[in-house]
Amino acid sequence: MCSIAQFILSMLTVWPFNTNLKFYMSNAFIMEHLIIDWVRESLNRGSLESGERLPSENSLSIRFGLPRATVRRALSQLEEMGLVISRQGIGWYITKPVNRIPLFLRGDESFSRKIREAGFELKNRVIESRWLDDKAPGKRTFILSRLRIVDGQHLAIHTSFLPEEIFPNIESDASNIDSIFDYFSRQGLKKLKSGTAHISVDLPDSTVQMNLGIPALVPVLTLSSETYRDEDSVLIQESRIVYRGDGFQYRIY
Repeated sequence: MCSIAQFILSMLTVWPFNTNLKFYMSNAFIMEHLIIDWVRESLNRGSLESGERLPSENSLSIRFGLPRATVRRALSQLEEMGLVISRQGIGWYITKPVNRIPLFLRGDESFSRKIREAGFELKNRVIESRWLDDKAPGKRTFILSRLRIVDGQHLAIHTSFLPEEIFPNIESDASNIDSIFDYFSRQGLKKLKSGTAHISVDLPDSTVQMNLGIPALVPVLTLSSETYRDEDSVLIQESRIVYRGDGFQYRIY
């Protein structure tokens, strides 16, 4: 399979681009991706390993025939992707990979139960807990957002939107909720059904970056779903779960 850089280089030979645009693309994008592709392919082959020091910027400049400024931009982009880290005065190093957790990707099952049954330690931290709107009491929506920490790794943010009409004590209960589905069961909601789930791949905003501890170019997987009371199809939860893209081995069924 060809790299991004190799593919675009081949396209430039046949597409009728303006000469100045060709020059800009080949220098501003393709040349950087020669190094980015080399690092990623070396990681996939196992010829670069966690903690290994990369060749110096000068060595990479000579090896690829690129200006050092281009090499530095490529390395900075790799850092934003979470693949390398800069140690001031020492050089660039391959980062330690995240331990990937097997996960069945469904919005209608307890994340807490799935993770613990798989033998992992799970901790929750409430990062947002408040009323979402200014409607009359009894008609409001409560937002509960929790950081999911698996074996010490910040891997997911689970946000639930809960109607006060169904959960009148949610404000006082929120800090003690471990599993949202266990909470539903304690409230007498044992027969549930799910609506259509939506999955998207996104880049993290600044809040997600801060909570998951990831750079700007590490993708996240967002699963949005709804949960209904089975007997009358009343909506009891809208949820949005943001998973660190490189933190899980995803299984869909």
